Amino acid sequence: TRAAGGIPDAGWAAKAGRLLAAIERTFWNEDKGIYGYLVDATTRSDRQDAMAHAYAILWGACPAQRVPRLIDAQRVEPAGVPALWPPFKRYASCGAGGVPRHAGTIWPQVSALWGCAAAAHGRLDHLERELVALAGRAMRDGHFAEVYHPISGERYGGVQEELIEPAQDWHAWAIRRRVGDTATGRTCYEWSSAISQSWAASGYLRLVLQGLCGLRFESDRLRFAPALPEGFSEVMVERVPWRAARLKLRLRGIGTTIVSCRIDGAEAPELPASTIGDHEIEITLGG
Repeated sequence: TRAAGGIPDAGWAAKAGRLLAAIERTFWNEDKGIYGYLVDATTRSDRQDAMAHAYAILWGACPAQRVPRLIDAQRVEPAGVPALWPPFKRYASCGAGGVPRHAGTIWPQVSALWGCAAAAHGRLDHLERELVALAGRAMRDGHFAEVYHPISGERYGGVQEELIEPAQDWHAWAIRRRVGDTATGRTCYEWSSAISQSWAASGYLRLVLQGLCGLRFESDRLRFAPALPEGFSEVMVERVPWRAARLKLRLRGIGTTIVSCRIDGAEAPELPASTIGDHEIEITLGG
């Protein structure tokens, strides 16, 4: 609002405070060190929602002193961080190795958000794992798929109930095969994992630009907070558009501590929003 020339509503800060207090009171599970997945009048589910955990960290809903505990508590599978954990039990009868479509599977945009959140608090192990996994699957397949299996990392749409016969349903194109019945007696199908997903690709770009390179886009400037794991001692990204500017980034070193930040050869900590044209940014990290 302020960036657009408006005046923020003075009551927003109080509303935000009440919302954060309600999240804390309702969803935080002190025993498990996680935020719950669902709370309503009759149910409390303390499954781990990786996207919700990432947003809690990125938006400051999780107190800073508690973030390390939340990161350590987050479930990680061989192929990365699952969108939701554990899987719903009613799908256990839907074929050996079957994983519910939205609980236990790997969704790239969720992986990217989690990697960014962890990197912002110095957990470069999580950043490196998710980035390498996403890049490896994209190179293997030639695109970013919609969903992956949490163990094998192969394209996998997950299993899901379908109340309408596939031939009569507009979702029929997405259903691959019938795999059995759920514990509730409903027919269960294994769905496909769509190819060339732009939300998955944009999640990967976020992980590179904001997680690895640490670009912090603000209304009046561009700040830098890069995070380079040991396996990324040098990173270069070209033709990055930002407002009326186009940036070439080169990062060297390890860790999150900026030793030197040079813009077009001169030491400078940030770029103002009025920047135009092509610019080269070289950042050296140490520690």
